[in-house]
Amino acid sequence: MADDGDNCAAPEHDALQATRDAAWKEIEGIRAEIEGSPGWFLRGDLASLARSQRIFAGNTSELHGLLRRSASPDVWLSAWDREHPERLEQLLDEADRLFHNFLAAAFSLISHTIAFRNRHVADDSALAADYTQRNPTPRSPLCLFMKRLRIIAQHERLPISQGNVSAWRDDTGQLVVEPSLVLDRTTLMSRHEWTGQARKYLKALDADPSLEKLSTDYSLILRGFADWFAFRFVQEHLAEFRVLESLYQRLGPATALFREPRT
Repeated sequence: MADDGDNCAAPEHDALQATRDAAWKEIEGIRAEIEGSPGWFLRGDLASLARSQRIFAGNTSELHGLLRRSASPDVWLSAWDREHPERLEQLLDEADRLFHNFLAAAFSLISHTIAFRNRHVADDSALAADYTQRNPTPRSPLCLFMKRLRIIAQHERLPISQGNVSAWRDDTGQLVVEPSLVLDRTTLMSRHEWTGQARKYLKALDADPSLEKLSTDYSLILRGFADWFAFRFVQEHLAEFRVLESLYQRLGPATALFREPRT
């Protein structure tokens, strides 16, 4: 003979299961709305663009880390030891590698940004006009110079960096020695790749440009524009992102039942 307690528990279990089935159906419906919403696709593409920005920032940080280490007394005294020229060559090889990675990541970010703009920004929109006006890459002499420099580094893999040590006495008469990794301006000027603003930028330099200054100035330009564009794009699509957020807010209560411990 069946226990009366078991008979009472069965309807309660069936009711709980029915509640769970209904909640799961609601969850699936909300998820379908989320994955079909414009905000979902925009967020995914923005996340991909942000990854390109992080990769560029990471390569910038690696390059600057090497440049800072190479300026420390223990490193440069060892690297500039005339009895061990291979140490300087190893340092220059690593600088070439990281500078090449820096340039490659920069142009990946530029290409990714252009593709994103073409996919999501209408040509006749106010954002498109602002993008064209603010985009530094087609106009900035430094950006155009770096574009040509990348062609040289990528296709010919030239040893473009050189070790340079400057020494002078400060106002107190103390000797100051400053090592740096630079580009040989004279060698670069002999190249035929420079055109227009890129050549003008190179000719205007009064000394061999340091890798640190070039990479710092260039990264500030690219990251500043990337930050502006991402902010403006989000502002233009706040309605879509708010709809997406409201869908996620609906998803929370629907999943609460499955976060409760089963009895």
